[in-house]
Amino acid sequence: TIFAAPSQLQSDTIKIMLCDEVWAWGPEVLTELRARNHGQFDYKLFIVSQGGFEGDQLDTSFNNGEIHWSFECPSCKKYQKFQWKQVKGWVETDKKTGKRKSVKNKAGEWDWKRIGKNCRYECGTKGCKKVWKDNPIARRSMHKNAKYISRKNNHLPNRVSYHFNAIAVWWIPLFELVQQWIVAQEALKMGNKELLAKFIQKRLAETWEDISDVPVMK
Repeated sequence: TIFAAPSQLQSDTIKIMLCDEVWAWGPEVLTELRARNHGQFDYKLFIVSQGGFEGDQLDTSFNNGEIHWSFECPSCKKYQKFQWKQVKGWVETDKKTGKRKSVKNKAGEWDWKRIGKNCRYECGTKGCKKVWKDNPIARRSMHKNAKYISRKNNHLPNRVSYHFNAIAVWWIPLFELVQQWIVAQEALKMGNKELLAKFIQKRLAETWEDISDVPVMK
């Protein structure tokens, strides 16, 4: 075990490298570590981490690999990644006006009980109406034929990247994630970005500035 600092990455050859929480490492430390293989053809480098920041060494390393996503929808048979925009429950359509609105009570407060009943995951394929309810049995069934499928992105030779977020963990209730996201969005309205950044990086395992996948709360 060595400390992730340039001063510790200058001498011995390392054939197998295990890197944890690279998002917190200093700039270019990962580059220094790669150089420690000293040209060996069969060295191995494993990186495990939450999401970092757009353009940092972790983000670059992940995008330089052949990226793989996960599960198969049993209805449309399409493989897809677990994505936050397919988690539903805190926005509903008004039956009278047809307008979408946040699930709140008459006092304008979040109606947590109704949101809990509404929480679900919907297939991301256009036209497919498959829905998984927010319970362990339904959520676990999403993994029945799950396997990693290559996105076939342009990548460096012999580099492979895998993505796995909290939505894919069947024992974590979607309702719990929805609560955290709503609280983070409310904090964002007050100018506090920290909670949303942590949600994106830790729960969704994505880079902080890459938030185009997150629906805007109205």
